[in-house]
Amino acid sequence: MDDGAHAYRRGDGARVPQLTVLCRRPDGNDPGRAIDMIGGVDEFSRPWHLPLEDAVAYADRSAARFVLPAPAGRRGADPVPLEVATSANGTRYLRADAGHGARLGDVPRCTHTVLLPPILDGGGILGRACAEAIAELRERDPGALPSRLQPGEAGAPLRVAAARARDIVGIAAVQALADTRSPDDEPPSAVVWQDGADELLVLLDSIQVTTGDGTVTVTVDVACDEVPATRTGGRSRITVDLVVGTASRPTGMLAAAPAPQGDALIVQRWGDQLIALAWRALLDAASGLGAASGSDSDGRPLIPVALTAAATGLTVAPQARFDADRSRVTAAGPLARTGG
Repeated sequence: MDDGAHAYRRGDGARVPQLTVLCRRPDGNDPGRAIDMIGGVDEFSRPWHLPLEDAVAYADRSAARFVLPAPAGRRGADPVPLEVATSANGTRYLRADAGHGARLGDVPRCTHTVLLPPILDGGGILGRACAEAIAELRERDPGALPSRLQPGEAGAPLRVAAARARDIVGIAAVQALADTRSPDDEPPSAVVWQDGADELLVLLDSIQVTTGDGTVTVTVDVACDEVPATRTGGRSRITVDLVVGTASRPTGMLAAAPAPQGDALIVQRWGDQLIALAWRALLDAASGLGAASGSDSDGRPLIPVALTAAATGLTVAPQARFDADRSRVTAAGPLARTGG
């Protein structure tokens, strides 16, 4: 068991997410009322729900460890681990050792639909790109990036070269627009934004990112009926400049953005949304790099607390959450707020 209650290390030292089970759903068509779905919260207190057979598969592959909350009244007790067992008819299921005083069948009934634990989705195409960038930094200097920090402790600056930074922010923009989560998903070439009667075609394959002294620039081609095809070939290039900190003028995670550059009609109608896209892409990129660089004593990913830009690339300062920000998974609360 790690220092916190949310992470777990296998015998080979590999870290796997520990998922707390807070509900179960019995199969209404099964005479024995066998459990066919479980749900709970992941190590970041985010809700998830899985068919039991999928949970068993994750446990089999040691991709996740499922636990029940520590029995009530046992102060300081660890969560109760669930193990894969096989019934007399060959059905595989999860169970807790009876000696712990906790049973999977005692947790409340789930009322939610299937939701893959975010910690198990690999972070999508952005998560893979960030992991590759951090692996490259560690290869250059293996001792520079500690993988585990204490509460409030700052990590080493993550200096990502311009070409790599451009790729990561561009991928973050595509993932934000297309909701492309799996590294194997092929993102569409374009998406359509709709707001009332207005529509804007956003061409994902046109997104470009550059970095400069205190600036991150995102450009994207868009199209709409109000921009005559004869004037622009059907496309309009919009440029969004995000003004961030520099090494000599740090601004933490603050940024400013002037009005985008491009067709006046599009900027007037969609300028705020395009700025929001660029800012989200940059935030997601910084968060992904921080998360890939290490975790805190609870096993949760590091968070970015400062960002600077230069022509040579981006620098992200990661940090572990302070004690006041550390969350503990409890049996009540997170699922009750997610709705049905």
